[in-house]
Amino acid sequence: MPKMPEYATPKRPEGATGKPTSEDVRGFSLDNAISTAREFEGLADILFFKVAGGLTNHPNSFNQEKGKPEAIQVSQALKESGVKMTVVPNGGFRDPELNEKVIASGKADMIGMARAFISEPEYSQKAHEGRGEDMVPCIMCNKCHGVSFTGPWFSVCSVNPKLGIPAAIKAIGPPVSRKKVAVIGGGPGGMKAALIASERGHKVTLYEMSDSLGGLLRHSDYSPLKWALKDFKDYLIRQVEKAGIEVVLRTEATPNMIRNENYDAIMVAIGADPVIPRIPGANGSHVWNVGSVYPNESKLGKNVVVIGGGDIGAETGMFLANAGHAVTALTIESELMKPGGPHVKEIQIDLYKRMDNFSYITRAKTTAISRGKVTYIDDRGKERSIRADSVVIYAGLKPKQDEAMKYSGSANRVLFLGDCTGKAGNVQKTMRSAYFTASQI
Repeated sequence: MPKMPEYATPKRPEGATGKPTSEDVRGFSLDNAISTAREFEGLADILFFKVAGGLTNHPNSFNQEKGKPEAIQVSQALKESGVKMTVVPNGGFRDPELNEKVIASGKADMIGMARAFISEPEYSQKAHEGRGEDMVPCIMCNKCHGVSFTGPWFSVCSVNPKLGIPAAIKAIGPPVSRKKVAVIGGGPGGMKAALIASERGHKVTLYEMSDSLGGLLRHSDYSPLKWALKDFKDYLIRQVEKAGIEVVLRTEATPNMIRNENYDAIMVAIGADPVIPRIPGANGSHVWNVGSVYPNESKLGKNVVVIGGGDIGAETGMFLANAGHAVTALTIESELMKPGGPHVKEIQIDLYKRMDNFSYITRAKTTAISRGKVTYIDDRGKERSIRADSVVIYAGLKPKQDEAMKYSGSANRVLFLGDCTGKAGNVQKTMRSAYFTASQI
């Protein structure tokens, strides 16, 4: 057995994009990859690998080519070097069309995948049938790796609600009769519930008061970083269309209107609204909430203050910084974004720390918003201010529970799901809520 070479810890690339050069992939040179592979010639038939560091297998850059794993670059170099093994890149491969092109172009012999089969258990069959558009796309959240580093130790999938609970799935029985069903709300939860009800044989009408489906996931249409979420949103919309579900847009489905339609059952999935904190000046014309800022980015001034951290606050600030604004994020917490489960959050943290026009201040309590500045109290109790041409606020989401309850009595059976229940809060919980709620009808 040849002696394995020693490797230095991969260093972070310079600059905000994190995009590798042809000479270096996250600190691992192509020459090093080729020389290492040659050590195994005659000893191994298949070279299965992924790029050093692991972070390149996820959406990690605004300038990253959508869905194109960086392992392709290494695989191509190995093939062109004449390495005498079957070359199999792994990490981030999910698109069957891309996989086919990589193999057909000679850049790889095979493709390695794992998460794609978790989000879509019928991946192989659908690929064989040429039904790539019907595959549930992995959003690369990595919750299948575990939901945290500290436990509880279980695996879930954000887009496959059936993962890990076979006994619960087996307990679901078929419907007794075909029913007329209404779904109120066209976000991800409402679309998934409509699809499950349709699969169970019911006649489904989906109501959405805005001019398009997607709900809170519509922000992914504007942020290049969120292309994986956009793929999932577009998949749900496409499946709703293909299922023949009647979609009624630009219509507020009031309880009286629904009652007059004589539905057998309705599912309410009207979501949650952004919380507007009681900060003086929060209702100013130059102040935006995260639900409205994405399609209106061009209307914001050069200097933007984002009040609120966590995943949503930080990613909104990163989106605005990538668009060219000078962004400062304020959070009362000790960290802008707390590290969580495997890979994803550390990728985001790594990215915003490398953005030249993005900064953040922790342990900062915002006290006032006025034209041209935001005032806050720092961790030493001193009042300070930041220049702000525009302000974006994220203070959490408030479930529309009271509004949802108004539909009670509008049909023989009224069920609630997703964010309006106060028990969802992310894609994974919303998908599971939608699946089991619709399975009751």
